[in-house]
Amino acid sequence: MAVSIVPNVAREKMAKARAGLAELPPITHVAFGDGGCDSDGTVLTPSSTMTALNHELLRKTISEKKVTAQCVITYIGKLAEGELDGKSVSEIALIDSEGDLANVQFFKGKADDLEQTFEIDDDYS
Repeated sequence: MAVSIVPNVAREKMAKARAGLAELPPITHVAFGDGGCDSDGTVLTPSSTMTALNHELLRKTISEKKVTAQCVITYIGKLAEGELDGKSVSEIALIDSEGDLANVQFFKGKADDLEQTFEIDDDYS
């Protein structure tokens, strides 16, 4: 089960953009980390005050994005076979062009020795 949030930093940017006070920076990267579970493997709950992943391992350019519903954009990030092997990827974040978190998800870890495709919904429905 994945647990996700839109951090306060992203909410503030959206509010300012809607008021015409600032431009909303596009989402450009996905960050992978291993801090989404406790030592027993229980998925943690991300905090709205987060400004970084608990333990970021790798940041990559978004592989693809698509409109999947009227108020949902799905962003795709891929880890190649062997990439981050030996690490238990259990947190992922969408990162905007200013380097700030736009969406954070915590989940059970990634298996080694497989290409992994992560789909992250930016959902406002």
